[in-house]
Amino acid sequence: MTQPSTHTVISQRKMNLMKYCLSSIILIISACAIAIIDPLERIIENQLEMRRGSFLFNVWENPPLVVYLKVYIFNVTNGDDFISGKDKKLKVQEIGPYIYQEFLTNHNATFHDNGTLSFVPHRRCVFLPELSVGDPHKDYIIAPNLALLAASTASAKISTFAAFGISTLVKTLKAKPLINITVNDFMWGYNDDLVRLANNLVPNIITFERLGILDRLFDEGHNIVSMMLPEGIKKLNREQMLQMTEEVVDKTTESITKLDASHTVISKTSKISDVEYDEDYENDKFNEIPLLSQTIKNTIENNAKNKSRVTRIREFSIDMWNGSPGLHHWGYDASNHSSNSPCTVLQGAYDGTLFPKRFSKDDKFYVYRKAFCRKLAIHYSHSAKLNGIEAFWFKLADNAFDDRIDDPETMCYCNKEKTCPKRGLGNITPCYYNLPIAVSLPHFYNSDPTLLKDVDGLHPEKEKHESIVAMQPRLGVPIKVTSRIQLNLMNGETKFNSNVKRFDHTVLPVLWIEAAVERLTPWLDFVLNMAFNILPIIQKIIIYIFAFIGCSGVALCSLKYFLFCDLPDDKKKSIKYTAVFPYIKREIAKFEEKEREMLQRIDATV
Repeated sequence: MTQPSTHTVISQRKMNLMKYCLSSIILIISACAIAIIDPLERIIENQLEMRRGSFLFNVWENPPLVVYLKVYIFNVTNGDDFISGKDKKLKVQEIGPYIYQEFLTNHNATFHDNGTLSFVPHRRCVFLPELSVGDPHKDYIIAPNLALLAASTASAKISTFAAFGISTLVKTLKAKPLINITVNDFMWGYNDDLVRLANNLVPNIITFERLGILDRLFDEGHNIVSMMLPEGIKKLNREQMLQMTEEVVDKTTESITKLDASHTVISKTSKISDVEYDEDYENDKFNEIPLLSQTIKNTIENNAKNKSRVTRIREFSIDMWNGSPGLHHWGYDASNHSSNSPCTVLQGAYDGTLFPKRFSKDDKFYVYRKAFCRKLAIHYSHSAKLNGIEAFWFKLADNAFDDRIDDPETMCYCNKEKTCPKRGLGNITPCYYNLPIAVSLPHFYNSDPTLLKDVDGLHPEKEKHESIVAMQPRLGVPIKVTSRIQLNLMNGETKFNSNVKRFDHTVLPVLWIEAAVERLTPWLDFVLNMAFNILPIIQKIIIYIFAFIGCSGVALCSLKYFLFCDLPDDKKKSIKYTAVFPYIKREIAKFEEKEREMLQRIDATV
């Protein structure tokens, strides 16, 4: 068997060394490429695009969230004593929760060329008896007769004749201000003579025969909603920039026109000798024309002032609701935009299922749900991880139910007489047949203290009654929600009915609801943890390993090349003894010894 020559062995060693060096360089390049390109980030961004088949679209179309609706009802415990005048204050007892699970699906998703996505939201509720405090079909309560009290207050505001008519009708029907009713009937519908009569008289307005507080609240009907997509925001920004440019040109042209008109126009027939020439005229003329930069600055400032009065439009915000960018029941006027206040404009608010990606702590959002009739502002509270997932926590703004005539964000919620409800009460009268209904936080938390003087049994607590939502800032999807809203009946002055007179000028709490997303589904929790916690760490580890192995390989290659390639012996020796670490010297000596022995065996065989 022929043994390889010394030259062949050395060539083979050089080839292996080159392969090793090339592999090390490839590892370094790969580490740099991963760090620069960030493939994980690109994959996440691709899946967070709103398009059919993407992760974000699937999560939005069928939200994999377990949403519980917990209903607490106020049971009146001293109705007879209060009506008779024996007790000065109405006493209530909170009963609940009666828990339902809400399922949301977004149907008929359609992408439009203007960068919007239209859809039809559909919600349904399923009762969960195993989680509820009792059976709503068997549990009885004493509750306010909503139809009677609301009609009495509303009729008194219309006219004395209307109030007298309602009073006569109530006495004929023998209606009482308090009723004994099952929890289910009170929530989802019971037969009421006043409601049935109203349905017969004005069926286009009162479209139902049975009155149920939750039935009316969640009967949102068929709604077509369109929301802005990122490409729609880009088109909108381009249009605004073009409009601003046109305004600058128009204002500059107008300034020049006014300037020319203000100076004497010299007739072609006039003689030069008849004209007194002013040497400073040309300088004055151009000095009076505003600088283009100043005109642009003024236009931007004016636009900024105007935009400050409306909500900022961002991705996934509402563009249209049933074809309108505003709330007509609060006075939105599509033909006169200057007359609209921020609280009448719906455009820029969110439906609560999806928020912008990469929002900051300084952002303020408006959430709209048709059942609550109005936009609700939420702002940043604090940052805290939820099950290992980064989350920004937002809470309901302090002025969410503080309607004031001098506040553009809430002024439209005051009535035509320019009077507003007490602090903590949010007027929703226009959405519910002009009946005096208001929303608040449960137990009048963070409300006017005088609201607690009319009713006994209310105990507001921050932990139990505030509203807060946790959102993943990269994804823009709520991962924990605790939204609490109370429905109240605002009784005004009544006439011609002594039975309801005791309720005049009182605000009666009816029930409150907690919409809660307490946990993510296991699948969504796994995906979010993998995308935002585990995979980024794995990618960093891969970068560090590639970089370490690659750099180490290049260093060893360089060392081997200078020490063991075809260099003169004196050069080898000088390099060898310049090694500063004893360990390296010993390893080099061992390697040289093995190399000599191998060469000797090769020479002996030859």
